[in-house]
Amino acid sequence: MTSYMGTNFASYMGTNFASAFGIRYMNQAGQQELRDTTSWELSTRVIGGVIMTYGDDRAWCCRLDWPPYRVVLVPIAGGETVDTVRKAVRDLARRLKAEGIRAHVDPSPGVAR
Repeated sequence: MTSYMGTNFASYMGTNFASAFGIRYMNQAGQQELRDTTSWELSTRVIGGVIMTYGDDRAWCCRLDWPPYRVVLVPIAGGETVDTVRKAVRDLARRLKAEGIRAHVDPSPGVAR
């Protein structure tokens, strides 16, 4: 729909934004590097198109029980902090689930599990 409406643009900003705001990450060799960034523009026309697509004559229906999770936790750690972060994230996920909030710990490689 966004390509049809011609309103969604992605801009690759390289490391310009990261350089201006000091956004860095630690690579696998343990060295700090500037982060490549992108910018996604979203217009009110896109939001209107979504409402027109998923709405009806009464209202826009956007039920919160549709997505499988309401919270996704992404543990990011390295070195000696991996176990501490892993324990804290699992504890937080457990507490959220106890409150009835659908939480999930991201199992992606390269993050503390």
